[in-house]
This record gives sequence, C-alpha cells and structure tokens, in this order.
Amino acid sequence: VLERYAYLRAPYFRLDSETSGPWYRLHVRRQIPLEDAVWTGLVELLLLSLQALVESALGHAMKGAAFDADYPTPPHAGLYSDVFHAPVTFGRQVSSLAIPLRWLPLACPFADTAQHRAALERLEGAERNLCGPRFIAAQVERVLESASGALPTLDEVATRLRLSRRTLVRRLEASGTSFRQLADALRKRRAAALLSDPSLSVGEVATHLGFTDLANFGRAARRWFGASPRGVRSTREPAALRR
Repeated sequence: VLERYAYLRAPYFRLDSETSGPWYRLHVRRQIPLEDAVWTGLVELLLLSLQALVESALGHAMKGAAFDADYPTPPHAGLYSDVFHAPVTFGRQVSSLAIPLRWLPLACPFADTAQHRAALERLEGAERNLCGPRFIAAQVERVLESASGALPTLDEVATRLRLSRRTLVRRLEASGTSFRQLADALRKRRAAALLSDPSLSVGEVATHLGFTDLANFGRAARRWFGASPRGVRSTREPAALRR
C-alpha cells in the first residue's frame, strides 16, 4: 500500500522495494528537485514514520532493522540515536529502510479489514483522479515550478511523471492546454515578479528565466505585457503585472 499510494499524500517522493538476501528494502526516490536541507528534513520525517509503522506490528523497538540516508552526515546527527531505533548510514545512493524478511508476515494489532478495504477504495479513486485530465496540468506545473533557472523540457517532465512523451502530450491536450502554454505562463509569472525587483538588472532577470539572448527575452516581454522589459519596469504599477 505504501509503495503504490504514498505519493498521493506526498508527491515529492516515490517508494519502491527489493528483496536482497534476508532483507526487505523500501527505497525512497526523490521526484522533484528540493534544497538539500528541505530534502533531509523530509526524509527524516518519512523514515521515522516508517519506523513507527513497523514497530506497531512488532510491539517493540526495531533493533534488527537498518536505515540508509542519501545525504551527508548532518550537523545534528548526534540526535539520531535518540529518535531512530536502528543504525543510520549516511551518504548512501538512496535513502531506504531495511527490515528482516521474517517480519513481513507479522500482522498489525490495530488491523481492521473493513476500514482497510474502504481506505484502499478511496486511494484508488484518488489515483484515478490524479491521472485524469483535470490534474495532469497541475502535475506538470508542480514539476516546472520546482525548477530554478531554465525550465525542464517536455521529455524531462514526462520522465519525472513516469509517462511517455506522447501520453503526456495527449493528456494535456485532453485537459485543454499544452506543455508550451504551461511553461510560458510560468515564465510570465516569474518575469512579472523579477521585473518588480529593482535590485536585478534586466539581464539578470533574463538569466533567471532561462533566456540566453536578451532579444528573445524582449520579444517574450512584449508578447506577455505589451512592453519591453525596461518599459514594464519603468511603470510604477503596470497593469500588465497585475494580469
């Protein structure tokens, strides 16, 4: 259930697993770029949540497990022994929880078959909606907004969403938009915000938006706002920025 549905609640990661020798390993795969400090905190929260879930079935601290973290040893690593009940190894390729295979058949003492079935039905419905045309544009926007500087390409976004390029294009068309329109709308919003910052030169704004040619940025600004970047900036409260 975690592997399939956890991303519905927290789309910044996906879970997958593997069996290696006597171990079952649950991997945490990052789905969107995040600042290192933010990612570290999110992984810590997730691993501690997994620890609580496993221990609810065990009935005691999971001393026979192990954690891997895909980030360097943090300054507060000395606190880990107070909250994690199994050793944590830093600097690994992927964050994960490893538990003995013999634990997998253990039943949760709080299990309720009827509630479990009902919860799965709700999750399946949420997943269907998330993959539908109403939500695909929001997913693309989320990936685009997580980027700084040059925006990811259509192929890169499709890969992050685990879709083929053709499927992504088709779903966006079904929702009444396109990748180009979504990317252009985001650049316009960012341009409006950056041009209102007098500490940035027009060239710096263009660079932040991923333009390598000031002329191209100028044409884009005229299309978005009906004025050149300097013309937009020279107006105290340009109507274009409020659109």
